[in-house]
Amino acid sequence: DLMADKKSKKKGEEEEATEVSKIPEQYMDLFQSFDRSLVMMVNKTARKMTQCCIRVETKLDNTERKMKWYTKRVKEKVDSEFHMADCLVTKELRSKIIMSQWTGKFLSATSDGTLDPITFAFARFSLNICLSYQDVSADYFIDSKIHVLLVSLAQFRSEIVIGPAVLGLLHLSFHEEMKHEIVLANALPAILQLLVTSESDVILGQCCKLIASLATHNPNKPPIVNSGCFHAIIDMLGGMRTGDAHVRSSACAAAVNIIAGSDANKVLAIELDSIRPMLSLIQFGNSEVALYNAVKCLANIAFCNSFTGSKILSFGGDVILVDVLKSSDVLRTPELTQAIMICFSNICTSESNQSHIGSSLGLIEATLRIVDYARHPPVAAAACLLIHAIGWNNTGNKARTKAKGATKSLLRRLCKHAVSEVEAELDCMEKAAVALASLMIFRSNHDSLLSIGGLAECANLCKKNVGKRLLGAVSTILVTMIPSPEELRRNHIDCSAVPVEECQVLPILKRVQLYAFGHLAVPPEWLKKAIGILSMDDEALSYEEKW
Repeated sequence: DLMADKKSKKKGEEEEATEVSKIPEQYMDLFQSFDRSLVMMVNKTARKMTQCCIRVETKLDNTERKMKWYTKRVKEKVDSEFHMADCLVTKELRSKIIMSQWTGKFLSATSDGTLDPITFAFARFSLNICLSYQDVSADYFIDSKIHVLLVSLAQFRSEIVIGPAVLGLLHLSFHEEMKHEIVLANALPAILQLLVTSESDVILGQCCKLIASLATHNPNKPPIVNSGCFHAIIDMLGGMRTGDAHVRSSACAAAVNIIAGSDANKVLAIELDSIRPMLSLIQFGNSEVALYNAVKCLANIAFCNSFTGSKILSFGGDVILVDVLKSSDVLRTPELTQAIMICFSNICTSESNQSHIGSSLGLIEATLRIVDYARHPPVAAAACLLIHAIGWNNTGNKARTKAKGATKSLLRRLCKHAVSEVEAELDCMEKAAVALASLMIFRSNHDSLLSIGGLAECANLCKKNVGKRLLGAVSTILVTMIPSPEELRRNHIDCSAVPVEECQVLPILKRVQLYAFGHLAVPPEWLKKAIGILSMDDEALSYEEKW
């Protein structure tokens, strides 16, 4: 009985286990069926969502395209209307300005009181040319010979016709193609007659402006000089014909353009004694524009011509210009300050002129103040250029400028614009570096740079930057600080410190050669020479020529 009970109990347990084992298999079938249904449903829903997203995206693309097209159309329409409005306002404003100037400044001051219909028609015709010169091509003016008619009107007996005719020729000369055509139309004799005989300051001013415009075309300069207009301009500049500041300023502008780029005209300006009236205008004139044009004229006369530069100095031009420089406000009149700096630089074309300018009372101090405090980079660049010009191949001036603190001022200006990307500031940085390198060529000036840590500062600039212009400019300073081979060898023997070696100038110059001059087939000779000297051992240095 016991055995039978055990067997029945065991059999019941086995049946129960079999029943339990069947349950997971049923659930597994259900789970798999559920998974398949769920995946099918998700895929179906995903396809529907994808199709919906595609349709929505297509509609959005179409809407965006339509909006862009519509916005473009609206913008073009608005721009067109703004352009038309601007043209209308500009034309109307130009018309009102010209007409108001003609009536307010010319008619009210003219001595000619006759205004008949023909005179008014001629004057109105000339004024219409002034109003429409921008809207009509130069070819049309040439074909229609408008300039020939205006030249004939400039010889009319009535000032009311002459003034607008000269003004019309002036506006036509703004077209480059018309400059020579006006000269070919025999305009210069008519202008010369007006410069000699006219009593109207307005007409004289317009004639000077017309000459200035025509002189910007180089082939016109010989005819202008040969016609006698340049002589009349010099007389006008000296105040012989009129004392009006505006007319004298216009005469200076004409002289600037006539002299520019012409050595013969520079010498002719000296022969016509133009220096004295220009300096008189600079010293006693009350017009900033006339003062600025007179300084520019002196700068053009002295450019690359030591004879004309010495003539300016012989008339005391340096004293007058220094007085103007000291009395002017560099922040309010930066163009005038820059022009004076350029004028002095142009005069420094010979050793005698350099020594004269270097000894001018207060010039170097005023120039260094401009280097230190000028806010406009072109003005500071002109001051750096003057320091360079004063000391070029002149050891006396190098020592003089160093004693005034030029090293510190130039280094400060160099560091100020070292990492700039603005063209004007980069140009100023280059001129400061060149001026500083020029000072360091005189070896007695090396201590002034070393005492303020300038060599290490320049070395760090070359280490941390890759700009070609910066590396090329600052590397010139590093090269000028390299001692001669004999001195370098003596320092090695005496175990003395060599600043260029302490600042690791050799690897820096190799870096400069790669980054600044790597695009060149052959690097500059001065750079190769400097790298070669620093790479030599003491035995090789003993055979090297003087550096």
